[in-house]
Amino acid sequence: MITLSLLRKHNGTPICLWIRYPISMGNECYCSSKRCYQKVQMKLWMLGNRLTTEMYERNRFIEEAEKQGIDFSVVFADEIDLIVSRDDRKSIRYKNDIVSLPDVLLARTGSGTGYFNLSVLRQFERLNVLTLPNSQSIEASKDKLYANQILAQAGLPIPKTLLTRFPCKAELVEKQVGFPCVLKVVTGSHGAGVYLCNTAKEFEDLSELISSLDFKNSMIIQEYISYSEGRDLRVIVIGGRVVGAMLRRSTDGSFKANISRGGEGSAYDVDEYMEMLDLKAKGDYRSVGNIMEGMDTIVLKYSIGRSIYDQDANFPIYRAAGIHLYMAEIYTWWVHIVNDIPRTESEIALGILNDGSNYSPNLSRPQLGVRGRVGFTRDEDKVNINNEQFIHDPFTNEIIAYKDYGGNFQGKQLLLEEKILDERARELAFEGERFYDLMRVAKRRNNPSFLAKTVSEKYPAGQREEIYNLLLDENNWYIHYFD
Repeated sequence: MITLSLLRKHNGTPICLWIRYPISMGNECYCSSKRCYQKVQMKLWMLGNRLTTEMYERNRFIEEAEKQGIDFSVVFADEIDLIVSRDDRKSIRYKNDIVSLPDVLLARTGSGTGYFNLSVLRQFERLNVLTLPNSQSIEASKDKLYANQILAQAGLPIPKTLLTRFPCKAELVEKQVGFPCVLKVVTGSHGAGVYLCNTAKEFEDLSELISSLDFKNSMIIQEYISYSEGRDLRVIVIGGRVVGAMLRRSTDGSFKANISRGGEGSAYDVDEYMEMLDLKAKGDYRSVGNIMEGMDTIVLKYSIGRSIYDQDANFPIYRAAGIHLYMAEIYTWWVHIVNDIPRTESEIALGILNDGSNYSPNLSRPQLGVRGRVGFTRDEDKVNINNEQFIHDPFTNEIIAYKDYGGNFQGKQLLLEEKILDERARELAFEGERFYDLMRVAKRRNNPSFLAKTVSEKYPAGQREEIYNLLLDENNWYIHYFD
């Protein structure tokens, strides 16, 4: 093993690294200066918590420090005095004495880290002592709501989370989060202050109990992820990269998987899904694209325990053409006011449909619309919304009539919407979306006859009237599962 130790000049200024090879290779100083330098042992402090009864972590640090030849000490915040002044050298006193500062300070004060502990950490940071983790990280992690806000802002998937005070109405929780739900204190660790409410009645009883105790602190209520019950994943990130993970499992049937409560931990392979979540949080979509090249899947919200057959079960997957046609549908009805004059965006809708105009913000990318990608870019193949529109027989495609839309702009919008639906029917013929498209437009128009007419026209003449009358009743659009 190669050990890196800090080298200082005699005046204490860090200038180089001492590289210690295995004994058979000897020691060598890789410093360009010819002056005399003093090899200095690394000094490491651990800021501990006097109240903790778990000594395993602390003892393991002490064991490893002895093996590595590190000057290791456990200190506590109540042994440190802070003096804020211009003389930084005397701003920290340990056990009433001015001592040399450590090279590194490990903060292991837990979720109960209070104001004084944070003040001590900030003072060490002000003096350029490497503090792991730093005060900002501790403040974020000890506040469960704030931690979720950071994750949500980074675009990472999180359970629905509600901040509340008690008494709290079960109806609000049912609407915003749903049942079962998990109640948590804002600050806590080792699974303490976490409660599972399976029903609204359980929540009401617990709410009454908390209110009777005159509990004024806020609590958070989170969505319960049932398929990860008794399991959770702790991902280790160093230097902005995911380097490992631990899967924790409950051993007593509890929904909590804390090791301190008897849970078991095991190594978990860091796969490409977690790497992509990490890259997406950083906005590095180019690297995400490189990972996804040649793959037909998506990053799922909570993947622990899911098989390869049901990983995508909770995710609607849309074809690109379907999204573009949705965009065209939106632009068809988009109206904005310019100098008190209504302006529409129907031309953009036609552009997306035909040649891809305004489809891509990347000007170097070929502009091909939904029809353009299959070669329908000639004038006779494009969708055009003129004053006169011919009506074709749905079976023979013969022209059987025409409509004059001159001066009827809304009529043109309705016609364009129908052209977009026809294109969706051709583009997504095997996706099973046709009936839902017709339902959506019929409801928007408040006109059930639109769906009834469109569907009935595909039936033989003898059945069309029967089907049409059946579908005029919106109740017949759905399967009567509970009848």
